[in-house]
Amino acid sequence: MAVVVDVTTLFDGATAASTTCVNLPTGANGLDALNARAARLGVPGPRLNNSGLLCAIDGVPKAPDCGENGPDGYEYWGYYHGGTSWNFASTGPASKKLTNKSVEGWAFQNGSNGGEPRTSAKFATLTAG
Repeated sequence: MAVVVDVTTLFDGATAASTTCVNLPTGANGLDALNARAARLGVPGPRLNNSGLLCAIDGVPKAPDCGENGPDGYEYWGYYHGGTSWNFASTGPASKKLTNKSVEGWAFQNGSNGGEPRTSAKFATLTAG
């Protein structure tokens, strides 16, 4: 499966979307995918608050920040499912059961500056070449 993490809005608009492929067992969920990505890349695992809200990917933003109300609005990691296009997730990553060739996407939402990951949502495109 492919995990896309887009930090574009965290770094002054510089495009910074990365794709990492991970192997997961049957029954794995979106949070398992993020943990497998972190292990593969050797970066900090996802940080969640007590209610289960995802606060950080790769240690960004730094603790204790989590779901802050910034100058442009609410700041958080938006969760998306790929396929033919990106679809905003209606449930959290721990509730999403993944299938072979799933595409999971995360894009930092910096208030009014956000949106879906700035890369393809298609597994074949992300893993080609």
